[in-house]
Amino acid sequence: MYCTPVKLIELFGAGHVADISEPRPPHDANLVTEEGLYYVALTEVGTPEALQMLPPEPEPDELAACMSALLTIKAALSAASREADGYLIKQYGHRMKSPEFLVALEAETSLPEQVADVARERLASQSSRSQEIIEERAKAARRWLRDIADGRVELGIQTEAVRYHNHRRAARPGRSDIDWSRY
Repeated sequence: MYCTPVKLIELFGAGHVADISEPRPPHDANLVTEEGLYYVALTEVGTPEALQMLPPEPEPDELAACMSALLTIKAALSAASREADGYLIKQYGHRMKSPEFLVALEAETSLPEQVADVARERLASQSSRSQEIIEERAKAARRWLRDIADGRVELGIQTEAVRYHNHRRAARPGRSDIDWSRY
């Protein structure tokens, strides 16, 4: 995934993400709170830094509803990341398998924010709230991804290993970078 639940919460606020994140049945959507959602997202990260930022632990029913909502958020983020992959693979092909390239995608581009917009649209469409601004931002994110796929926009990755990888020429049938006439 190009965007994490914590990043989604940081971008749009825990209250907004809690409002559009419907827990799976039998959990009550009214039990999904800002603090509870932030608690379960940070707990999942599990780093010492994240654990130091934890709000108080929610009540058991609230905790269960927030954990269920987190599953919904992760499913939306995963689907949005797969959608982005569909656009990126057209332009970046085999580079998508490079760990350095994937790290650079998350660290040096606005891809996580674009994926967050698409995921937020998915979450809002599943909730009882209809929000036009969310749909507009998701459309803009998809246009950006389409421009990347069509080669009109570059990601602007500056990582040395990735830049070298980006500038290698792909082999083409019938063409070679090696002058074989001397052999």
